[in-house]
Amino acid sequence: MNHTELVMYHIKDSKKEKKLMGLCKRLQMQTRKIKSGDVNCSVGVLAGFPEMAVRTAQKAPMGYQLPELLVFSGMPEKRLDEFLAEYRTESIEPVGLKAIITPQNVHWSLYELTAELVKERAAIIMGQSR
Repeated sequence: MNHTELVMYHIKDSKKEKKLMGLCKRLQMQTRKIKSGDVNCSVGVLAGFPEMAVRTAQKAPMGYQLPELLVFSGMPEKRLDEFLAEYRTESIEPVGLKAIITPQNVHWSLYELTAELVKERAAIIMGQSR
C-alpha cells in the first residue's frame, strides 16, 4: 500500500472546507473531496488503491445523503494526532464521523464505512448519557 498521507473529506460548508484545505496544505497532506456519487465506491479505491475494489458491498439505499466525514489514509498515529491537534487549534468546526483506512475496512464501500461510523458514534453517545 502507498503511504501517502491523505485526508479524504465530505464537508458541506464551504468555509469549513476551505479551512480544512488550508490546514492540510500547511501540514503537507494530500486531500481528496468525497462526492455524493462516491457512496458505493470502496474506501480503498477512493484512497488510490484500485486493487481494493469492493467485493460484496452493501449498496446505499435510494436517496441516501452522505453525512460529513473525514477518512484518513497512510497516516502514522503521530501525524494523525498532529492533524487533530491543529484542527482544534484552528477552531475548525468538528466533523462527527472520522475513520482511518485499515485492512479490515479497505474493501468496504463508503456507505458501509459511514453506516458503521454512525453506529459507533450512537453507541458512544448512549454510553455517555448513562
